[in-house]
Amino acid sequence: MTPDDLLAALDLPAKLRLITGSGVWSTAALPEIGLREMHLSDGPVGVRGWVEDERNTSANLPSPTALAASWDEVLLERIGAFLAAEAVAKDVDVVLGPTINLQRAPYGGRHFECYSEDPVLSGRLAAAYVRGLQRNGVAACPKHYVGNDSETERMTLDARIDERTLREVYLAPFEHVVRTAQPWTIMAAYNGVNGAPMTENPLLDDPLRAEWGFDGAVVSDWMAVYSTVASAGAGTDLAMPGPWALWAEPLAKAVASGEVPVAAIDAKVRNLLRLAGRVGALKDVERAAPVPSANDGDTIAALAREAATAGMVLLRNQGNVLPLAGDATVALIGPGSRDPRTQGGGSATVFPPYAVSPEAGLRAVLGDRLIQADGAHLRAGLRPVTRDELHDARLTWLDADGQVVDSEPASTAVIVRSPRTVPAGGATFELRSRFRARGKGNWRFGTFGAGTVQISVDGGPSATESAVVDPLDIHRVIMEPPQVAVSVPLEAGEENGLTAR
Repeated sequence: MTPDDLLAALDLPAKLRLITGSGVWSTAALPEIGLREMHLSDGPVGVRGWVEDERNTSANLPSPTALAASWDEVLLERIGAFLAAEAVAKDVDVVLGPTINLQRAPYGGRHFECYSEDPVLSGRLAAAYVRGLQRNGVAACPKHYVGNDSETERMTLDARIDERTLREVYLAPFEHVVRTAQPWTIMAAYNGVNGAPMTENPLLDDPLRAEWGFDGAVVSDWMAVYSTVASAGAGTDLAMPGPWALWAEPLAKAVASGEVPVAAIDAKVRNLLRLAGRVGALKDVERAAPVPSANDGDTIAALAREAATAGMVLLRNQGNVLPLAGDATVALIGPGSRDPRTQGGGSATVFPPYAVSPEAGLRAVLGDRLIQADGAHLRAGLRPVTRDELHDARLTWLDADGQVVDSEPASTAVIVRSPRTVPAGGATFELRSRFRARGKGNWRFGTFGAGTVQISVDGGPSATESAVVDPLDIHRVIMEPPQVAVSVPLEAGEENGLTAR
């Protein structure tokens, strides 16, 4: 059946359910036409999956900036295919990437997700990534269309861009991707351009559809739909996450009053049904491409290593130091050498099964010829606890009365769960562990999370912080959750019990 055939079988309430998300990462199912949920997942450097759970590990590839330093379109297409296999294994239909905004200022908070300051390089590599994904049956979602390049007021900025600059710089990578790789979705940005938010901006129609021929679905960035009539009348097809109040009852009233034409709703539904057919979400409709089998551990490690190597650039070999002499002693300096930050965080976060620090990797090769020192500490806040610092860690779930409903060992101090992965009856949890200090000093321990959080040290101080957080307010949950910390003097090797709630 064609999208028009399926569209004719839907009433207005069903259409409105489809064009707004049914949860944080899912679209609504419409069993009456054989449509299942479609699942979306963050994905610029790995596919986290639509079920939030730190035990659901994912490959952690190098940042797109590092990938761009390879100048290798073949590698980027292989990475797209690799991520398609990761997506299929996690029941994901749409990978929210690549990020092809431009690195216009050094303070851009998401520049690690972007390829380059150059629109040609960004567009060429992004197109290869999209081809790799979609040739393996998984939709790509290039983002954030368009002008989402400023950290200051990144979600509310109205970027005033003249026509030539808009065309030759900001739109150029998107144009190349659409014309050469035909992505099945595109994400509309938070910001505005020349007077209108992108989720209600005429740029969604022209040049995106009218000039470039985009026939996919436009997905809003999460909570980027700011109106009912203006956004519904524009080119945004799917408001995420959901259910979204502005596109529920108010939109039904706007259609009934004639403020939003039924034809505008039908266009959105048609685009989403086309997407559903391409990713195999419609019963008896063959997906656009066969899906790959799951990656094995050796394949993951090999590609990650190859990609990281391809992005390394030797700027200068002063004094012909390289290659190293067989008996050379190497100094490795910096806290990141021991506790590496392998990700930029935020929506690009994944949960890797393990990470090899520069110290551990070089120690395996050089042995005692490696000298490591932390040097200056670069973090203003607390660093994550590493796996080797946790001992006898255990996660316990409690009901509303404080009774235990489940308990399990924990291998990490980062606990991320959704309603789908919380044990039945679980209202809160506590993480208990023993911590062994690497060296003498005044150690600070803290915790953060949505709701009320508490940190306590056995026989020592404790602290509590509380805030009401809407679980659908993704930015508050991820970027601004309440947090607390306490300080404890410890000797090298001394252990203390910690409890985070």
